[in-house]
Amino acid sequence: MNEKTGVNQNKIIEDAIRMYDAGLVVLQEKEEDTYKFIVDGQNVVVNSFTEEILHCDCGACTPYADCVHAIAALLWIGDQESDNDLENLEVDYDIIELVESTDYEFVKQFACAVLHDNPSLVEMFKAIRDERDELLDEIENTSFMHTLEVLFNRYRNSDDTYYNVDGLLDDLDAIVDEEAKSLIEDEQMSSVLEMAKIVHMFLMNIDEAYMERVGMSYDHLLGYVGKFSRKLPAREKDDVFTALKEIVVEYGFGTYTYVAEDVFIEEFSDVKYLKEKIDVCFEKIQESAMLDDKDMNDMLYSRWMSNIVGLYLQAGYGLEDIQEKVKDEYDNTMTRAILIEAGKKTKAYPFVKQVLMDSIALDQQHSYLVKKYEKELERINKLNGTQLN
Repeated sequence: MNEKTGVNQNKIIEDAIRMYDAGLVVLQEKEEDTYKFIVDGQNVVVNSFTEEILHCDCGACTPYADCVHAIAALLWIGDQESDNDLENLEVDYDIIELVESTDYEFVKQFACAVLHDNPSLVEMFKAIRDERDELLDEIENTSFMHTLEVLFNRYRNSDDTYYNVDGLLDDLDAIVDEEAKSLIEDEQMSSVLEMAKIVHMFLMNIDEAYMERVGMSYDHLLGYVGKFSRKLPAREKDDVFTALKEIVVEYGFGTYTYVAEDVFIEEFSDVKYLKEKIDVCFEKIQESAMLDDKDMNDMLYSRWMSNIVGLYLQAGYGLEDIQEKVKDEYDNTMTRAILIEAGKKTKAYPFVKQVLMDSIALDQQHSYLVKKYEKELERINKLNGTQLN
């Protein structure tokens, strides 16, 4: 229904076809980027690239061609251009992008207009629709993997990139919701692990330029993993833990792995997972040291060091226990970093101050760390109401 005229849209299209067939569409002028028509006495201006309606005298039209004069003008354009390269079914990226960014009601109207006078195109359109329907039918009652294969194939370009990534990932999120819902209903909690592995595999194929949007879908998925992991029996929980560990280890510096890391660190609180989690934390710290970006290095270092100490405390170790555990490795830079972090978390500031001073003396070969520790010492001194010596 046209909101301005109150006329049914199908009636408008029928009238436009009659108007066009009666020869009431006359091209006045074609410029580089516009067509100018007289349609039944009304001036109509159309963008020749986007085919948006730039002007119509009747005042009942929007850029999406919902008046009779605009649709009649588009019929003329469609008729004139329908014979151009009909055999070439390869749709270039610019056209895909244009259609994806256009109101779908307009696309339908335009398709009606073009197909009306081109019987050969109608048959082609039917064939394409039948192929699409077959693909959609394949999704039903198939494996989750196959569902995503069909989905990603629908959005794949010839060079194995993807168009309309936002649309692709919106569809992915909806499919994850449906899959998770069915798993809850069937009490197949362990299958969430398989779902996570499959989605993770597909997300790895998306270009890094879309990292932020991919991160949203990744977080969406891992929200279910965290939720379901609490309901899993022990053996199945081990499988989920192993899968998440692989994800966390695999991504060196991925910006959208924080949720996976949080689930990995926080959801698996059993003592039996402690050693593996701490090993992963140390591995991530070593990886962060490879970065040239010192700010990122510092951020990742602090994050994983904090995780290590948090894990010790989560397992019931106090500061004294941690000291005892690492006392034979005090000369190790990483060991002292753990003690500094543990002291800060337990607010044992005199202890932290002593370890910082030791570290400044022992880590002179690491100028970056020395500067970091000097700043930490300055903060600790302020907390104790003293001045840095």
